[in-house]
Amino acid sequence: MRIRAGYRLGFETFGPTPVNFLLSVRPERQRDLITPENICFDPFIPASQDADAFGNVVTRIVAPAGRFNVSADFLIADSGRPDDYAPSASEIPIDDLPSEVLPFLLGSRYCEIDKLSQLAWNLFGSSWRGWHRVQTVVDYVHNRLRFDYQQANATRSAAEANMQQVGVSLSSRNRFGTGLASRWRYIRSAFGQPISNMRLREFR
Repeated sequence: MRIRAGYRLGFETFGPTPVNFLLSVRPERQRDLITPENICFDPFIPASQDADAFGNVVTRIVAPAGRFNVSADFLIADSGRPDDYAPSASEIPIDDLPSEVLPFLLGSRYCEIDKLSQLAWNLFGSSWRGWHRVQTVVDYVHNRLRFDYQQANATRSAAEANMQQVGVSLSSRNRFGTGLASRWRYIRSAFGQPISNMRLREFR
């Protein structure tokens, strides 16, 4: 299938502000792009790209004072097949994990492991290990959070999403799921850093 994807983000800054955007298709899926994934800035802002420690493409700019827009519009191919189903998958002890996956267990400003660890133990500590435990976490997050654009909050954390039972984006659910499941090793963290000196103007 062909999927049309894109965004238009509006920001307003109060002075020159360095910004790192993680908006690009992951490198391993870029071969599936049907049209170029060009990130456009209006007004024009010089940009460079690099990769972060997790393999994400980072677009770096120094935003000028005032308003500017960031946008993209592209087509990408996808098989449409559901995620792999492996009910016999086992749970790997942390001490047996390779070093390169350990960063995915770290908390972040949006995933307060200290606040969610006890909840995770209470909810999933007695679950069967392996695939069943992971599916239990996924089901809990899916049933707990309600998608609602009208409740958008740029600073909502995983613990707050759990308490308010609402989220706006996939990343909100991912943050929450990560916070609950970090001890179970399967769900990746969604790392985000607040942008200082900046106010979100519009998102659609």
